[in-house]
Amino acid sequence: MMVAAAIVILATFIAIVCTFALSHADKLFGPRHGRTHRLAGLAYLGWLALGVVGLFRDDETASRPRTCAYDVVLALLGTLATFSAANDFGGRRLTSKVSGVLDDRSLVTRSEMLEHGFYQLLNLAQIVGLYAQSTCTRGPRGVFLFKRRRETARGWLPLIILGVQTVPWLARSRFPVNSFSANYTGDSDPWLFVNIMYRIKKYQYVFYKNALLHGLNISACLSSTPPRIQGRRFRAYWLCLNAAYTHEFFLQTLVKRRLLGQGRMLQLNGLLMVGSSLAALEVLRHHVDWRIACLSLFANFANRKHDVANTLCIALAFSVWGHDRLHG
Repeated sequence: MMVAAAIVILATFIAIVCTFALSHADKLFGPRHGRTHRLAGLAYLGWLALGVVGLFRDDETASRPRTCAYDVVLALLGTLATFSAANDFGGRRLTSKVSGVLDDRSLVTRSEMLEHGFYQLLNLAQIVGLYAQSTCTRGPRGVFLFKRRRETARGWLPLIILGVQTVPWLARSRFPVNSFSANYTGDSDPWLFVNIMYRIKKYQYVFYKNALLHGLNISACLSSTPPRIQGRRFRAYWLCLNAAYTHEFFLQTLVKRRLLGQGRMLQLNGLLMVGSSLAALEVLRHHVDWRIACLSLFANFANRKHDVANTLCIALAFSVWGHDRLHG
């Protein structure tokens, strides 16, 4: 039920965004300045819409090679759109007193574009790793590196894949950091709607990082039944995540060009938050071990800025101590 609701919400959101984009295509995609980013954004929007349409097809007809190719292209287009924005529009060295896109005083800066590019690269690493994990031979209760198939290199392959998924965090310091809390810790009323939404987005990020990024990656590494990535449950989550990653910036562009009101933009962001949360809860319930997610959360605060070490240590610990079978 939650998956169906998430799909309907996502489809509604994408339909509204596409309607705005097509209605004002000459203003959004026609100008020569920033042509690379405009074309990349248009291609990304069309590709995402194609994936959303695919959610309404029979779940059993999904092909893993086809969905793998789709997801890799989606991640590459998102990365291209992000870095081309920093290159085409970041040269103005835009500054803003607040970060993000929810405040009507905010303006997306080059720093935020580059930070967003880092997370697009994480998206690419995660989805490629999840497809790779699904091809690994599993024992009856998971990998258990020190209990089963330890004499073969293939027994270590899931852990190696997990390391590749996580290694981009070693470059985190090379990208800017923009704090959500900076938006609501100043002199403004903390109970303003926009400040509440910024708080929600911060908590969503912490939840995403430890449960749906590290938690999902580690759970897939250890489980005997990795997520069925081509299934509707995961597809709905993945497309919601990608839409949330990129479209808040696009919506702010519509606001700044006076094609969309600030209130309407906040409503659309809220709609996407609801859909993304419903889809994420389903993936969390079926594919993520809550113990791993909680331990990742603890390590995130106890051993900050050491995501690679934290993730691999958690995976090794559960491999040695045992890991209950996850059902996908």
